[in-house]
Amino acid sequence: MRIEQVDPATFLERARHVVADEAMNSVVIATSKRLVAEPDAFEATHHLVGDPVAAGVVDYYDGSAIVTDILDPHAIDTIAAVLAGRENLKSIQANDPHAPGVFSSYTARAGNATTLSLAMGAFALGDLVEPPAPPGRWRIADLADRELLVLWTMRFAEEAVPDQAGPREQAERIVDGRLDPANTAGFFLWERDGTVVAMTGHSGDTGSGMRVNLVYTPPEHRGNGYATALCAAQAAALRSSGYRNVYLFTDLANPTSNAVYERIGFRRVGTLERRTVLTDV
Repeated sequence: MRIEQVDPATFLERARHVVADEAMNSVVIATSKRLVAEPDAFEATHHLVGDPVAAGVVDYYDGSAIVTDILDPHAIDTIAAVLAGRENLKSIQANDPHAPGVFSSYTARAGNATTLSLAMGAFALGDLVEPPAPPGRWRIADLADRELLVLWTMRFAEEAVPDQAGPREQAERIVDGRLDPANTAGFFLWERDGTVVAMTGHSGDTGSGMRVNLVYTPPEHRGNGYATALCAAQAAALRSSGYRNVYLFTDLANPTSNAVYERIGFRRVGTLERRTVLTDV
């Protein structure tokens, strides 16, 4: 099947089924749109598979690659060839139902096994349901919160996505980028009696949507409904600011958090997997 390397603008123009399924492909859409606006923001390579386009593959500077929705399963072998040709590939993310085929075909071509890092549910917000309000109030984080945001971003990664956990400098880049007034990404905080007790983040501006992430409550403050209330407040604020679509990815191995999001109006629209490439096996 035909494969073509294209620029981000062409990718978005021609991969229409990808753009149409924003909830499942929000990361690819958002990063591609950012590169259209800021070509030097970071490095990424875009491939289109098939003519007409059956799938897209984007590989990033950090060694990660994302496979979009696949319209034709005959595209899987070509996708695997793209991935196998990438040097220093560290992880692959693919959407179900074709994710297993992508990973097995990649292993067959590259000779590298993969191991599951995270099985995720993709959720989209329907009608927002306001939860009971715990004591305290929400606010938008600012520069005065930087040290706390860096610490909690690191702790979130260590607990929720250990395959993506990194040094403090990595968390600092994330936080500083979101605190930049020119960036549409950011953080929300829940504060009680002058103490910050929960954090949520958002990023991945697609133009019409934003993705909630970095939802973290320190262990000593869990079980009080702070993060639930904060997510609901954040979603309402995002919609009020013009983002009609609000998304998030969850760990399917954590049914408690999945149920919390469903109670405030998020509905699961699909599943996806991220797997780590085992180059030493």
